[in-house]
Amino acid sequence: MLRYAVLCLLLIPRMEAAPAKSKRPAPKAKASGSLLAGLSLHDRIAQMIVVRGYGDYPSRTNPEYRRFRRWIEEDHVGGFIVAGRIRNGNVIPAQPYEMVTFINQMQRLAKTPLLVASDFERGASMRVANTAQFPYQMAFEAGHDLQAVKQLGEATAREARALGVQWVFAPDADVNNNPDNPIINVRSFGEDPGAVAADVAAFTEGAHRDKDRYVLVTAKHFPGHGDTAEDSHMQLAKLDQPKERIESLELVPFRAAIQHGADAVMTAHLSVPAFEPQGLPATLSPNVLTGLLRNELHFDGLVVTDALEMQGIAAQYSQGDAAVKAVEAGADVLLMPIDPEPCIKALMAAVTSGRISRERIDRSAQRIMTAKKRTGLLRNRLVDVNGLTDELDAAATGQLAQQVADRAVTLVKDDKHQFPYVPTANTCLVLMNEYTFTQRGELLTNELRREIKDLKLYLV
Repeated sequence: MLRYAVLCLLLIPRMEAAPAKSKRPAPKAKASGSLLAGLSLHDRIAQMIVVRGYGDYPSRTNPEYRRFRRWIEEDHVGGFIVAGRIRNGNVIPAQPYEMVTFINQMQRLAKTPLLVASDFERGASMRVANTAQFPYQMAFEAGHDLQAVKQLGEATAREARALGVQWVFAPDADVNNNPDNPIINVRSFGEDPGAVAADVAAFTEGAHRDKDRYVLVTAKHFPGHGDTAEDSHMQLAKLDQPKERIESLELVPFRAAIQHGADAVMTAHLSVPAFEPQGLPATLSPNVLTGLLRNELHFDGLVVTDALEMQGIAAQYSQGDAAVKAVEAGADVLLMPIDPEPCIKALMAAVTSGRISRERIDRSAQRIMTAKKRTGLLRNRLVDVNGLTDELDAAATGQLAQQVADRAVTLVKDDKHQFPYVPTANTCLVLMNEYTFTQRGELLTNELRREIKDLKLYLV
């Protein structure tokens, strides 16, 4: 986590969001059913799987490329997520043209158009180079500007569709109410459930503004990953709070997401004893996904698991077992299994044995095909590369990102009353950073030197 000194306090009035009924179009069973007519049981199950991909274009002899192509051409998976490659602890962003070219090629190879997803929590800049560099979600709440959050949603949708992405795994609807949380933190809008709910609603409305280039919006990580001290990438996390507390705090932003038309909800790999006394992770719990999310919160969109390759699941369950349990619990989409083939085989066997009904598979497949139809994938699966630069090179988007970053600067502590800060020739600012030469540390240093002239800056 980047740690840095902050310089001033800005107080900006909050803009309130009006309550709204669900705005997500209701699934049309008849239409989606007709879309399934040509799909075998195997392919209906395969549509429920979204595999890991990247935004680069490896050579055709690359083993990773061959494996990925097999998942699409032979296994007929339903989509893939554009993840980031990590080198020396840094996420390497994809290059826009290379990413679009790769996505178009995979769409040509697919029997059924692919849903392409990505974690665009900070707009496309979270995974793609040469896009507006938005700050983390918490910066938006620090500025108390719901209009800016709505504009973030609009910009995210525009960038996503230009890049061939139809499904954004954003916004993060977690309430950041545990300072020891190692994984959510600034990815959350903040610690006030009402404020987070308003931000989640604003992002969703903004992302859905352009109906002609519809993007699927996802609230995550259900039922709430903010009050945990564990990283579910590394182990099963735990939300150990009473039911009443969870309903009055963690669930507030998810209710807002559902009311304002979120297309999907992503599960969390955490133990929630208040709703699941048997210790099952929420991702695999019928009590959480069906009892709470479907029956109590009345959500009828896509339920997508968090990545099944994460240790919160993978350390305890085989991929096939996790796939079966997740579908039994109520999941429609299985995200990032280590290998989709064992998942498909295990689900085929579960249907054959009667453990999972054919109708249960069809319900999820129908939701997925309806989502593909809603995004226009069934009309046109390819992206116009010629228009990419115009879509990504929006000066107003960059200005919005800078404006949000400026307004987010917050005075945390000033016991000696040394602010407002007035630099002089003898001014010295000590900047504390997790590591001086990280990309973020270098960026912060350059920004301070650009904004404050004649500044003597010491890094520790």
